[in-house]
Amino acid sequence: MTADDTLPAPVEPAGSAEDYVSAVLAHNHELFRARRQAEVLRAEARQLASRRSIDPTVGVFYKNELGGSEHQLGVSVGLTLPGSARRTDQQAAEQLSTIAEEAAIRLEQRLRQEARADFEAAAAQVANWQQADHAAQSLAEAARLAARAYSLGEGSLDQVLLNRRLALEGQLNAQQAQFAALAADARLKLDAHRLWPLDVAADQDGEHAHP
Repeated sequence: MTADDTLPAPVEPAGSAEDYVSAVLAHNHELFRARRQAEVLRAEARQLASRRSIDPTVGVFYKNELGGSEHQLGVSVGLTLPGSARRTDQQAAEQLSTIAEEAAIRLEQRLRQEARADFEAAAAQVANWQQADHAAQSLAEAARLAARAYSLGEGSLDQVLLNRRLALEGQLNAQQAQFAALAADARLKLDAHRLWPLDVAADQDGEHAHP
């Protein structure tokens, strides 16, 4: 085994890509703010639309004329018609609401693509490490056999040194691939809020609370 024993061996990302994407979207603060802004603007647009409706007012009046000899009781009805200013405000609010909703949709699409790409890249990094580690083991075995043959009077010192250099390069490549795979896995867990024990516990509590 040529992997760095001080670090864990990389493993395939847990779960499916779709599960990971869902976890990332559920914990993304940027997406939460975008959706929240769209909701606020949508509510403002609805409120302005309700104010544009005709607002009737009803009043009662009483008149005393001719020195009190004539009394009049009546009802007055008034209609407040929406003006151009209200119409302009509503149109502007609707446009802002539409822009915010479209921005939130585009952001979600981008985050989905990035999260899926990160998941696939992490899986590929594990495969790269496995290949590099296998190659390093083969080079290390070739160096061992060359050294043994030279000790028995076969082969040349140059061949031994060449095989030893190749084995060291293979070991370095394998360790670099190991670091890259572990870093990719850490990024997955960070973006999905699963890097720290408290994040994992919170996710599990949420699942238990919503069966």
